[in-house]
Amino acid sequence: MIFHFLKRGKKEDFLVLDIGTETVKALIFEKIGEKNTLLTASLEYFDDFDLFDNKNFEVEIIKKTISRAIQNLKVKELPGNVFLGLPAIILKGKILFQSFRREKRKEPINNKEAESIFQEVFKKTKRIISQQVTEESGILPKEIHFISLKILEIKIDGYEIPTLQGYNGENLVFRILIIFILKDHLENIERIARAFNFKNFKILHLAEGLSKYNYQRAKIVFSLILVEKLPRFF
Repeated sequence: MIFHFLKRGKKEDFLVLDIGTETVKALIFEKIGEKNTLLTASLEYFDDFDLFDNKNFEVEIIKKTISRAIQNLKVKELPGNVFLGLPAIILKGKILFQSFRREKRKEPINNKEAESIFQEVFKKTKRIISQQVTEESGILPKEIHFISLKILEIKIDGYEIPTLQGYNGENLVFRILIIFILKDHLENIERIARAFNFKNFKILHLAEGLSKYNYQRAKIVFSLILVEKLPRFF
């Protein structure tokens, strides 16, 4: 689930800030169990649409636009939990397949070996992504910050498995979702978060945990915001 760091079963409100290349969308949800109810939302356009054309994007303009969007929510107090969505030009997402060959293929994988495999696979994944980014844009590996690496699928000897522990076999294949951002961009986002006193905030990529169905629902909600026909429930 995309909202996994909220407490399960407990009523929680959370703020979603979707920062795009032209607009900021602000939405407040109420979460009870697995049900998310949209309470209120607003949308504000940037005064300048060339904000993200350079490495040091215009933080002050983004802050002002976020401020207007938050004010238009017309709430007395913002929720403590905040999710930040960023444009694809800033927050990058890639899917990579990685293979790993075990030496002791007949022995079941225990927790220690599973942890060792994950560490090696993630290390190799970061190295490959860094090399790709350098080749594509000239950005050095030291300038890249990895937000998350998430295992989407594991196969062992051609068979999909839910977890490594307890399985034996030789050839492992992982499908991995990698979310990363330039360190300079991350520093700017953190400056913005500090300006609004967002203490418990999480940067999210659309690919993280959103099913196709939920993604379509989100698109419908945002479209309705544009024509000022916002429904009360999501």
